Amino acid sequence: MRKRQLETIIKRSQGDINGFTFLDKNDEQDLVKDSDRFIEYKIARPNRIECILLMIFFIVALVFVMVEVFFVDGMKSLWPIWLVSSAVYAFAIYTFSKTVFAVEWFKDKFILKTLYGEKEFLFNDFFPCRCGEAGRDGFGVYLKKGMQTFVLRERAFPDVVKMLCRIYGCSTDKMIKAKNAEYITYKPLGCRCGMLTIWGQCIIGLLLTVLCLFIGINGNVDSDWFCCLCLAILFWVEAYRNSKEILEIRWFNDKFVFCTRYGEKTFSFDKLGLCKMKCNNNGFRMFIFRKNGISFVVEEHYFPQVVEKMNVLYGQ
Repeated sequence: MRKRQLETIIKRSQGDINGFTFLDKNDEQDLVKDSDRFIEYKIARPNRIECILLMIFFIVALVFVMVEVFFVDGMKSLWPIWLVSSAVYAFAIYTFSKTVFAVEWFKDKFILKTLYGEKEFLFNDFFPCRCGEAGRDGFGVYLKKGMQTFVLRERAFPDVVKMLCRIYGCSTDKMIKAKNAEYITYKPLGCRCGMLTIWGQCIIGLLLTVLCLFIGINGNVDSDWFCCLCLAILFWVEAYRNSKEILEIRWFNDKFVFCTRYGEKTFSFDKLGLCKMKCNNNGFRMFIFRKNGISFVVEEHYFPQVVEKMNVLYGQ
C-alpha cells in the first residue's frame, strides 16, 4: 500500500498541481520567483501578531505562577493547582510556537517556516499527512516531521491546503468487485468527529433540555433560562449535523452511494437528488444532496477526487 501511495504521489507531483498549472488557473503564476522557482505563501500579519501575543501572554502567566510558588507563603500547599496550571500554560506555549508563518512551494517539495527552523517535505518521499478539523480555524492539514506535528490551517493557507488535499486525496480510492458490479470506494481524508463526540453532544443537550423544563415548570423563566435553552438547541443542532457525516462513498458506473450513520443512500447520475453546489470563502467546493428529508454534503476537503468527478458529471 505504501509503495502504491508513493508511486501515485510521484506521478501526481509531475502533473498539473506541482507543475504550477494549478497556480496558472488561480492567476498566481506571476508570484513565482524566477531564480528559485517557488511561490511563498505567508500568514496574514494580524494572525502572526495574534499568535505572538498569545505566546507572550502564556509565558508571562507561567512565569507569574512560578514566582507565586517560590515567593508567596502558603502557595506550596496548593501544589496540585499550580502544577496543573503550569502544564496547561507550557502546552499552550509549545502549541503556539509550532505555528507555520510561511510556506515555500516548489515543484518537487514544499518548506514550512516555523520558530523551529525550516521543515522540508519532498513529494517523492513518504511522510505522515492527514486532514481534519483544526479547532476554531476550521479545516487543516497535519504534517509530521520527526517528533513534531505542524498544522496548515485553511484560514491561513487556503491555496496550500487545497493543493495538498488534491495531491494526497489520490491515496483513498480502492477498486472492489462484488455481486458482478465493480465500484470504487473513497474514504474521507479526515474525520469531523467520532460517535463518542456525537453521543456527548446529545447527552449534554438532553441534560440542558431537562434543566430548561424543570426551570420552566417552576416558573423561573428569565435570562438564565433563555441562555440554557439556546445552549441546548446548539448542542442538538451540532449533534445532528455531525451525525450526517459521510463515512464512505461508493462510485459505480451509473450511480454513487453514500455510507452514513443513517444507512446507505443511493443517488443516480441525474440531478434529482442534487440540491445545490457552492464554494466556501476559500474556494473549496461542496455538493449538497437530499434524500428522505436529510441533506448530505460532499466537501472537497474530505473527498477531493469525488468532487472532481461530480464537477464533471454535473457540468459545474
